[in-house]
Amino acid sequence: MKKVIYGLASAMLLTIILLSTSAESKSWGVSVGDYVKYSVTVSGNLPPELEWVRELGYLQIQVMEIEDEGVRVQRAYYFKNDTIKRETYFDDEGSFIESIDSPFFEIANISEIKEFNGVKREVICMSIGYEDYNSTRYYDKQTGFLLEEEGHDVSRNYFIHIKVSDTNLWWTPEKPNQGFLYNLIISIVIAALVIISLITIILLKKEK
Repeated sequence: MKKVIYGLASAMLLTIILLSTSAESKSWGVSVGDYVKYSVTVSGNLPPELEWVRELGYLQIQVMEIEDEGVRVQRAYYFKNDTIKRETYFDDEGSFIESIDSPFFEIANISEIKEFNGVKREVICMSIGYEDYNSTRYYDKQTGFLLEEEGHDVSRNYFIHIKVSDTNLWWTPEKPNQGFLYNLIISIVIAALVIISLITIILLKKEK
């Protein structure tokens, strides 16, 4: 329980830290109302104290307030039984930076391009280990939001996968409207038939 809660909390705290440093001084790179929803998938042998994770419908992080000193964000757990648990954090709450310096952590800051919901984003990839819990996290470089995490508890052999499912940070390319395409094709066919008919009439008149 402690390791997973620590993992979720540390990911959240690092998100806040990145949100606070993703742009130049006092330009946080995000706006009030910005949010990311995450799908949460678990598999393997979850211990009894972690069974609640299976009941998560989705997780959401939203920017609630922006101040000169930092960004206040809310993390909300939406459970399948329609209950909601909300927690609010500020960038100076917690001390995740100090935890990173501990011998349990191995950080690899790698910038790469990764696709989410049809949109390619530049992300910072971080590999983090805490006791027997290892995770790979992808943070949006522009905004600092966590976009994906793959976690694995080696000793208990279970996996947790968190990935962005919806967000207003960017526009998702819309799929072509099938109705529009159908009407367009019909219009082209009708126009072609009309043109052919007119050409035929003109040719017949010339023959006369």
